[in-house]
Amino acid sequence: MKTVISFVVAVFILSAPLRASDVSSLIKDLGDKDKAKDASKELAKIGKPAVSELIKACEGKDKNRKRYATRAFSRMGQDAEDAIPVLTVLINSKDSQTREYAVEALGNMSKQRDSVLPFLMTAAEKDSDKDVRKAANRAVKKISALVAQTEEQNAFKPASQAELDSQNQKANSFKEYEIFDSVSKGDSNKVKAILVAKPSLVNAKDNDGNIAHGQETIAAEEKNSPSKERVEEPKKKVKGDIVKCCG
Repeated sequence: MKTVISFVVAVFILSAPLRASDVSSLIKDLGDKDKAKDASKELAKIGKPAVSELIKACEGKDKNRKRYATRAFSRMGQDAEDAIPVLTVLINSKDSQTREYAVEALGNMSKQRDSVLPFLMTAAEKDSDKDVRKAANRAVKKISALVAQTEEQNAFKPASQAELDSQNQKANSFKEYEIFDSVSKGDSNKVKAILVAKPSLVNAKDNDGNIAHGQETIAAEEKNSPSKERVEEPKKKVKGDIVKCCG
């Protein structure tokens, strides 16, 4: 068992420098017309660990290396997101093939759609090369489809407990504000409605520790309101007077 574990650890330790060495060697191969396509494919498979070196290749003067480094980004998906700044420069390259690869790479960046869509839409409308325009149109449609798919998935995604707690906290804060506001205005009907919905707010406290005293506001309102008997009594008296007067 110890032998197996030692072997796995050794492989893990040795793999890191080998991967760095592979990236360096493959970057060089991008400048070789006979090896560039295969090197680009391998760099795309490596993904994020190759991004920084590929960016350097894109910023260099070697036209072939720049073209195939961009090709690697176009096959990397969202892993190439750190290359967005250089890709938005390469979308205006004099080499139409480089522009096409840059467009394809930006078309994978649905998370950064607000940043990349203006470049893609400009390329779709104004690029001098027909193939680049077509690629840009495909990229715009691809991003739109990815965004729609993500929004659809999120629509059916149940809220986490943290999100529910946050929503409840906001709702409670609003209710606390409402009851203090209603108490300050002496609006007993509004206070009653709030306390029916959330009885615990009868002794709600504001940020300074003041208590709302919702029930006291209701009691005061009822005390100050004329009773039914007192309201109806004058009416009866008036009616009696009319009968006495005119009977």
